[in-house]
Amino acid sequence: MDRHHSHAQVKGVSTGTTILAVKFNGGVIIGSDSRASMGESYVSSKTINKLIQVHDRIFCCIAGSLADAQAVTKMAKFQLSFHSIQMESPPLVKAAASIMRELCYSNKEELQAGFITAGWDRKKDHRYT
Repeated sequence: MDRHHSHAQVKGVSTGTTILAVKFNGGVIIGSDSRASMGESYVSSKTINKLIQVHDRIFCCIAGSLADAQAVTKMAKFQLSFHSIQMESPPLVKAAASIMRELCYSNKEELQAGFITAGWDRKKDHRYT
């Protein structure tokens, strides 16, 4: 057996979407890749924005079904705007994360998306999954 020659092909590993949020002493950094794929091997777009602003200083990183993620973040935007009017101040990041959690949980049987909620408010910088 020849140890120096291998006829096996090395294939790339499909890992799906990459989203992240990092908290440091100066704030929060959020980021994502920008590819949208259909199935395991077809890239439908290389320029999808996976960071969605849900309020002035609050953003969501999205993964999974783009349609599901857009629907959830649209509902979150509405609820956060209403919350902001009721409280007469911008919402806390924790409130946004709570709204996102409730929307995801109430639709858990149909939802095929994941989120990281991050931003800054009058208390400090935050990130939640």
